[in-house]
Amino acid sequence: LTFNTTAGAVDITEDSDTDLVGSNTASSLTLTSAGSISDGNVSTDIAVTNNATFVANGGSIAIGGDAGEVTNFGSLDASALTTVAISEDSTMDLNAVSGTSVTLASETGSILDNNAAATNITSGSIGLNAATGIGVGNALELVNATSIAADTTSGDVRLVHAAAAAVVVTSLTTGGAGGNIVFDQTGNQSLELQTVSTTNGNVTVTNTGGTGADVTIGSITADTT
Repeated sequence: LTFNTTAGAVDITEDSDTDLVGSNTASSLTLTSAGSISDGNVSTDIAVTNNATFVANGGSIAIGGDAGEVTNFGSLDASALTTVAISEDSTMDLNAVSGTSVTLASETGSILDNNAAATNITSGSIGLNAATGIGVGNALELVNATSIAADTTSGDVRLVHAAAAAVVVTSLTTGGAGGNIVFDQTGNQSLELQTVSTTNGNVTVTNTGGTGADVTIGSITADTT
């Protein structure tokens, strides 16, 4: 599938798997598949000026991340029956994403909250990777994860998580000087921090609830914890 419009919206529903190829442009995009959504061709480019919504009712979503591709959205929504993996070449303005696992990347910018206090990611496993920050200015809201990793080359990492089961944070890191890490969990569930690291920044971790809200710390590197 290839779509192109100079200024209009694109709204497509397919009764099988959807594989994007070639150069794709739209003012806004709603793409719904009965199966999975992917861009299986390494030369696939996607440029959506405003919001892009991907819905894979019967499978997974895999967009961006291949060398030579250019993938950019004004803002992003995505929902899949199974996994979601989306990589954007610019800053990712995140609305709502859900799947059994969610992996998001901004290759040159930040991953930012674009829906105020509403939930950004609902998933059991969440992996975030950015160049200039995650949740900068307004923390990303996460729900129901049991495994979380969030790493950025520079800038802050700011996450709020509503837990329903024990949580393992495998990695919270920022490599930039002065980048701060803030992780706030609710739900009265245990929290294990395996690796937390910043260069000349501060780390703030809270885990609220009752007797179940234990915190286990592996390694933290920071100015203040």
